[in-house]
Amino acid sequence: RVQAATSALAVETAGLAAGRVGVAYSQTLAAVGGRAPYTWSLAGGALPAGLTLQPLTGVVSGVPSGAGTSVLTLRVT
Repeated sequence: RVQAATSALAVETAGLAAGRVGVAYSQTLAAVGGRAPYTWSLAGGALPAGLTLQPLTGVVSGVPSGAGTSVLTLRVT
């Protein structure tokens, strides 16, 4: 049996676009390497209030409910 080599899995998305309070937001995260399907999670920090991360799709979406800056670390497995 021959198995194809895979490259190391990594998050490709370097940052998220700015959102606006009260305005619907959606951004899909991207990964490189490894093999799909991927599972996304927060490894540190927190998403802004009103936003969620869908673990199976890598979509960050919702309606931001407050202004500010968030620092977070994403993990893909």
